[in-house]
Amino acid sequence: VKSGNIPRTAGVQMADGVRKAARRLEEIVDTMFDVSMLDTRTLDLHYTDISLYEVINQALEKWMKPIEDRNLIFTVKGTLLDLPTIRADGRRLKQVFSNLIQNAIKYTPDGGQIQVTGTLLQRDHKDGGPIVAIEISDSGIGIGHEDIDRVFEKFYRVGNVMLHSSGETKFKGAGPGLGLTIARGIVEAHGGKIWAESPGTDDSACPGSTFHIHLPVDATAVN
Repeated sequence: VKSGNIPRTAGVQMADGVRKAARRLEEIVDTMFDVSMLDTRTLDLHYTDISLYEVINQALEKWMKPIEDRNLIFTVKGTLLDLPTIRADGRRLKQVFSNLIQNAIKYTPDGGQIQVTGTLLQRDHKDGGPIVAIEISDSGIGIGHEDIDRVFEKFYRVGNVMLHSSGETKFKGAGPGLGLTIARGIVEAHGGKIWAESPGTDDSACPGSTFHIHLPVDATAVN
């Protein structure tokens, strides 16, 4: 290689880095736009009959490589496959589950577990109809009692941000702190509820956390 020229492999790496940075910037801009629409209640939902099992699988596809790279065990339990179709916006719910899966990846150490369960609850919702309950649990570091209600706030990050790593899926990876905010906004726009539970936080014992999502079978009936 002549002096002053960039080796081909280095050039490819630089171009790849630029593409990744541009893609990440575009995602952040889209995220901010979504938050703005949720704040102004201008988020449009396009209702169709969807399978939550398929939506969650679609959301999972994006994160399969980091799950494999970090040796995480992802399992689906309960009657998720047998849940009835629901009337909802599949694209937006895919966004919800993608954000929740990413969150579980970031706060679960390598070799840990992430589990999704789904059940049909016949108890009354706002419209007196049934709801589907989805739980996403992990064997991660958990959430402190003082943070459990704040994790859905805009730009909020658990723990000391100076100790966070960079990257979308690295352990304790930093991000803009909007994923859970958007998840809550989309779920509530469907007339549903979302909340988190955890025994507390411990980097060594890893007590884990569980995110609960309740969605009406027919979101159009409650909006």
